[in-house]
Amino acid sequence: MKTLKIMLPILFALVLLTGCKKSKEEMDKEFREANKKADQGQFSEAFSMFEDLAEDGHIPSQKALAVMYIAGLGVDRDYDKAKEWLEKAADEGDSEAKSMLRRGEREGLW
Repeated sequence: MKTLKIMLPILFALVLLTGCKKSKEEMDKEFREANKKADQGQFSEAFSMFEDLAEDGHIPSQKALAVMYIAGLGVDRDYDKAKEWLEKAADEGDSEAKSMLRRGEREGLW
């Protein structure tokens, strides 16, 4: 009984954590929808969508957020936050993010 009392909260937490992650296909679909919003000039809405995806580890969304921070689209321009998102993508091995980081450094953005 004592083991059950210990294991039950752990199992419940695992179910919650694993059930919250979106599939790659779902994230890619939401990414395309966010891109459409951005293309229509709905930058604040697109930013929110990209941010949710980026926080879930979606690399294209992390790079999109960085670009929005650099350009000030839907958000105040913030080079430090742009760099943070690019570093997250680069840490996952994304070569484009690594290149963007080097370019930002060369251009004196960070």
